[in-house]
Amino acid sequence: MKKWISIGLLGMLLLASSCNKNDINIDEELPEQTIIEEEPETQDALDLEVEDSESEEVPDDLDLSQEQLMRDRFVAFLFTGPNIKEVKTYIDENIRNAHTSLADDMLAELIVRGEVGMAQQTIFLYEDPQIDMHTYLFDIYEKNADRFSNGYAFLGSEKDILISLIDNTSYKSSLQMLFDQGYGLYSAEGSFYPVVDYLYYLQEYGMYVGDMTKSYLSMLSEFVIEPTTIEEYLAISPEALKERAYRSEQFLMDYPNAPIEYKRNIRENLTISLWKLSSPNIFDGMLNEDFTVSMPLQQVYDDVLKERKTPVVTSTVEAITDWILTHDGGILGSYEDMDGLYNRTNEIFNASQEMMQNLYPID
Repeated sequence: MKKWISIGLLGMLLLASSCNKNDINIDEELPEQTIIEEEPETQDALDLEVEDSESEEVPDDLDLSQEQLMRDRFVAFLFTGPNIKEVKTYIDENIRNAHTSLADDMLAELIVRGEVGMAQQTIFLYEDPQIDMHTYLFDIYEKNADRFSNGYAFLGSEKDILISLIDNTSYKSSLQMLFDQGYGLYSAEGSFYPVVDYLYYLQEYGMYVGDMTKSYLSMLSEFVIEPTTIEEYLAISPEALKERAYRSEQFLMDYPNAPIEYKRNIRENLTISLWKLSSPNIFDGMLNEDFTVSMPLQQVYDDVLKERKTPVVTSTVEAITDWILTHDGGILGSYEDMDGLYNRTNEIFNASQEMMQNLYPID
């Protein structure tokens, strides 16, 4: 695998490494630690919360000179050009002794490398030796569906179950190599694709990282396990759509200094949620047969206008509901005439996008 350094993160690390530094020798031995760590328990894959373990928590008052030394060493390690497996090994060996801020940076390096490398891994899964593996994996799932809790998404500890069920040595070797780099699999349109295993990272490292990283991993895990849309159709309930939109925008509000890659991914998911909130259609079940708003969606609109939790979601719902009120009986169109519905909802969606980009820019 190509060896590289995540430039954005490395820049942050170098900046932090140069601040409040008093001629620290990176060859100096770390002081002996007395914190006793236990292996994290594997949680139910659908439970994306990570409980803090008092015995494993890194104290907030970790000696700053030691923290700076660990950060310097991490930067020096990245300059050696490690691959993603080597980065993970380094993190496994050091994260339990790191302050939360450094643990966040360590995991960001791992996550971003995985996200950037997904295109290459997708190509790998479609090369000749692996092309028939997709049908093979669907067959395994169908025969063992009761052993998997996330449908056709193989994440976290369930990757080990999948590997144990594979008899084909070539497929097993290829998937193990993929999983060892921090990827899982999910299905779409009859095929499997690699995805960063956010669930595994949450389960494995959640006790060491801060709220921002835990929130990101939790949301991305949820988006993979239960996508907002499937082939452009809404795949979750209107209520779940509302909550997902809230959570996405709240993340952008709470963590303006999150890694750019995190903000970009959350914005993409917020975009999908805003699109569905602003563009009800008959094929999603968000409109009734007479092209009036369905009761579940109307309840969501009413709740958003009452709660007013986040600005872009609120503004989007205000715009679509104001437009709905201009139609007699709330009838927004017909099977023969959808142009008016499409054109106006597209205008509302574009306005919500512009507002989102202005409020939560990506530098």
